Amino acid sequence: MFERILGILLLFVAAAALVQPPAKTRVIVSTDMSMGVVGGWRTTDDIDDGWAVGMALADPALDVRLVATVLGNSNVAPEQAATDMLLRDVMKSPVRRARGAAVALDVVPATLNGAPLPADCANEATAAMQEILAQGHATILAIGPLTDVACVAMNAPPAAVANIDRIIAIMGRAPGEAFSIGPKNVAVTDFNLVMDPNAAAYLLNKTQIPMTFLQFDLTKSTLVPAAFVQSLQGGTPLQQYFYKASLPYVEFWNSHLGENGFHPWDSNAVYYAGHASAFACSAATYSLVPCASSVQPDPYNRYGQCAGHSVNQSTGLDRESFQLWLGPAYGTRSVTTCAAYSSPTEQASFEQAVRAFLAK
Repeated sequence: MFERILGILLLFVAAAALVQPPAKTRVIVSTDMSMGVVGGWRTTDDIDDGWAVGMALADPALDVRLVATVLGNSNVAPEQAATDMLLRDVMKSPVRRARGAAVALDVVPATLNGAPLPADCANEATAAMQEILAQGHATILAIGPLTDVACVAMNAPPAAVANIDRIIAIMGRAPGEAFSIGPKNVAVTDFNLVMDPNAAAYLLNKTQIPMTFLQFDLTKSTLVPAAFVQSLQGGTPLQQYFYKASLPYVEFWNSHLGENGFHPWDSNAVYYAGHASAFACSAATYSLVPCASSVQPDPYNRYGQCAGHSVNQSTGLDRESFQLWLGPAYGTRSVTTCAAYSSPTEQASFEQAVRAFLAK
């Protein structure tokens, strides 16, 4: 009888083990979140980082260990204020927050009397990233410029760097692809790359950290309608905050680019981290293509090899010094690139997930 009871108990234990939920993916979010910021060095700031962070915190597949700000959509001080307001004051989230790089990496690292000066890489965010990576593996959602991520790769102990399972970045294009958006076909840049091409170059050329690049054709294919943003106006405090913080950008986007809504660019990185099968991805090699001429002065990056650049280019392209081309035969190390969803059903699931956290 005892043996029979023991056998039944063991069956229950085995069954319970089979129904245990899968382990969550530990993630670090590096973001240039400035949702709600108006003014500063840009007329109005992107809002998609705020939507992406909210989505990440609600995704049961993810264990968000850190939200770190980095210079990008705005200066890092107002970005940190926006992050603190959203996470601490509105969402009441206990997730750790840290302020990161205020400047991009130097083309040539600075030295003083022959000694390196790593101070630009020493900040609260890189210290927090190193601490979390020292404790175990994590995926980095790089939804802003790659500055702090590259700094960690440069300076953290090798054991901590080895715990970076993957960097997921909103960046990259097909070879020869020129970016444009909306019915007006407004020329745009690969913004996160533009803000720190040296950080991207370091991670690609000097490390073997697995990297996934979610391309522009993918991330621009979903539009959150302005009508949905408007519908949040009379809702919960969280919904009202997202309405108020998002509306100026939605109105700006409509008036300047002719689209009545906004693209949740960065939410794609969040969704990939927990639902990679939703994306059609492949292995690729890469080329960092220079936009400036190598044979004549070209301070505005008009005469190099970059797609969409020319003597008649819009001034918005003048700051784009490199483009990241992802293709099959560049002779560089392998990365992963995703240019579409794996099916219309998966895209619909993504679109639902972008908004779902606001229903809670």
